[in-house]
Order: sequence, then structure tokens, then C-alpha cells
Amino acid sequence: MYAQQNGLPIFIENELRLDDLNVRGFIDLGFLEDGMLYDIKTCNAWRWKLLFGRNANPKEVTKNYALQLGTYGLWFKRKYGYLNGLVLVFYNKDNSRMREYVLDLDCIDKAEEYWSNTHQIITESKKENKPPTLQLGVAPAEEWECNVKYCQFFDVCGGGIKGNF
Repeated sequence: MYAQQNGLPIFIENELRLDDLNVRGFIDLGFLEDGMLYDIKTCNAWRWKLLFGRNANPKEVTKNYALQLGTYGLWFKRKYGYLNGLVLVFYNKDNSRMREYVLDLDCIDKAEEYWSNTHQIITESKKENKPPTLQLGVAPAEEWECNVKYCQFFDVCGGGIKGNF
């Protein structure tokens, strides 16, 4: 309502496409104010504690969100030609507390690099007529994701990345 009352662009389930990088996604909820793109994330009390508690390391916890919002920022900057900042807004659904986390704009370049590398890997594997190889940082993005308990394709891909587990 705030965005609508103030005439701000709002994105609800808005599709974004970066065709040159073979990226398609949807912004669940985001809005723009003063050139700042906000993306709202809901979390429970446990996640809130990880993000903002005494021993929290928000940069580590928000790493994947930074890639996601950096991708949104890349799309927005390409489509509208400007962007002053990116802000993750966390909403604690257990008690309605809210807190912002401002991202460095270099996450836009990191997102573009990530998707460019991923696109190159997929393109090369298609030329060779074989599936892409597992590479940490691309698929899976994190080492802990490559295990039988987390990934339903663990056995299909040959048991994950060898030597790491």
C-alpha cells in the first residue's frame, strides 16, 4: 500500500528475463524508492537470530540473497538504466519485527559474472552433448548442498563432488 500511495514502482510476482545469460526469474515482492530496489524476505525467529543475533554474521547468511537481489538489480539496471542501491528487508513473521540490510552494489557485477559463467558451462556442455560437470560455486553453489540428504539428484549425478565429503 505504501508503494501504491506514493506512486512507487512495485513488483509483485514480476517476471524478469536476462536472455543473453539464459536467466528467467520472478521477484516475489520488491519496490523502488529513491533509486533503491527493496526486496522483502520473510523469516521466522530462528532465522532472525541467525541474521541479527549476538553471534550473527549477516554477510555469510545473506550471501545467496545477495546473488538473488544482485540478479534483480542487474535486470532493473538494464531495463531502466539506473539503480542507486539494493536493500534486503527482513520481516520476522513471528513478531512482525523488520530490519534492513543494505547490499554492496558489487553484488550486481557478481551476479552477472555468476550467470555468465553458468551460461558458458551449459553452452559448452551442449556442444559436447553431455551434461554439465558439477562445479562448486555454480552447481552446487555451496559444498553442503552436495549430499544425499539434501539433494534428490545426488545418486543420479554420480554421488556428488568426489573428495569433498
